Amino acid sequence: MPHTGHKRPNRTHPKLSSLIHLLQMRIALNPKRFLLYTVLRFFVIVTMVWSFLHGAYENVMLCFLALILFLLPALAEESLHIEIPAMFESIIYLFIYAAAILGEIQHYYILIPGWDTMLHTMNGFLCAAVGFSLVDLLNRQSSRLNLSPLYVAVGAFCFSMTIGVLWEFFEFAADMLFQMDMQNDTIIRSFGTVKLTTATTQKLLKITDITKTVIYTADGSRVTIEGGYLDIGIIDTMKDLFVNMIGAIAFSGIGYNYIVKRPKNSIVPALGIRRALPQEKQILIRGAHEVLRESKENKDVSFWRQKRDALVARLEAALPPQPEGYNMVIAVWAAILLTIADLILLFPSGPLSMSLLFIAVHLGMLGGLVTFWASDVERHRREGLWLWTWLSALSCLLTLNQWMQKEQSSYAEICIFVAAMAIDLVMPLLVWKLWRKYKKDT
Repeated sequence: MPHTGHKRPNRTHPKLSSLIHLLQMRIALNPKRFLLYTVLRFFVIVTMVWSFLHGAYENVMLCFLALILFLLPALAEESLHIEIPAMFESIIYLFIYAAAILGEIQHYYILIPGWDTMLHTMNGFLCAAVGFSLVDLLNRQSSRLNLSPLYVAVGAFCFSMTIGVLWEFFEFAADMLFQMDMQNDTIIRSFGTVKLTTATTQKLLKITDITKTVIYTADGSRVTIEGGYLDIGIIDTMKDLFVNMIGAIAFSGIGYNYIVKRPKNSIVPALGIRRALPQEKQILIRGAHEVLRESKENKDVSFWRQKRDALVARLEAALPPQPEGYNMVIAVWAAILLTIADLILLFPSGPLSMSLLFIAVHLGMLGGLVTFWASDVERHRREGLWLWTWLSALSCLLTLNQWMQKEQSSYAEICIFVAAMAIDLVMPLLVWKLWRKYKKDT
């Protein structure tokens, strides 16, 4: 058939094209969040393929579960008509990856002491943020409620602790029904009991200095536990609930201070879920349709950038203003959380003297960060920032020394050492840059 010169019609459905461009505009608005999401999904898929090829089908299911969990923030935003801040959503992605992939499949729970503790502390902190957002949102949206700041903070704390308890119920059920070990066992050397005494006296029996436990089974086999007695889960459960409480108290206190004083340097807006305004989606959809219409005529690469900048300006005009120095606030709080995580994961640091120095350095880093964050005097803020900067460099050297002192390091430990040193070097530079920009703008 002779060529007529007519172009082949575009058979893409208009609604599908609109959704594609809507997604492109959302990506353009938050490219860093989308990049993190893409990278983590890629690693999960690689892990899934590797597990399938090696016959680890349980790990394949864990990877599949992680991919589903990655979709939950977007589904919650769409179905509940809420807006999750980019920082909070990014932390959720990292938390899922750290718990499901690194913790379970890469065995970080066993290889790295404190990994489970760090995640449960973060879980308490984040769940308190969710509870705080829900109660505060209800309080501000309802004309019949006028809850006090203390009530909102207590509600956030209770919400976080309830989530922590429900998770421990899930771990207990998995261990009882499927004989798993989600409640990690602990070797102990002493305990008190009335179970081993006579029923009439109920006198407390204290057993101390246990060096070995031998377990005999019905088939005649024997299992020897060196070093003490095996505690089945209760110590791990109580430790998890305790650190969950610490995280919940931390955010509840921050949330209470935010409601009372509304400080400009609070992290609450970066972790606060809010109700999505109707004009947000309208602006996005309208922008997507404009792109769909105009992209047929304009093929310039700068076109997308111009449309993105225009859309960002329209959204910023429609949304509540962000606090001053928003990026700096996020960076400082990220530095505080990373410093605490570094202290948990890398302690102890060799001999007692080095461990004490390691603790002192990290407490000094936290003191410098808190001084910079909380002080209203510029000189004090600068002194706090310098203190944190120099101690971060010293922390990097201590981490390097700890790495060199180990005769053999696992892959997980190497990753932790490299990440800790990189964070100690990069985070001060980032905060200095953001602070200079903040002072210039204000």
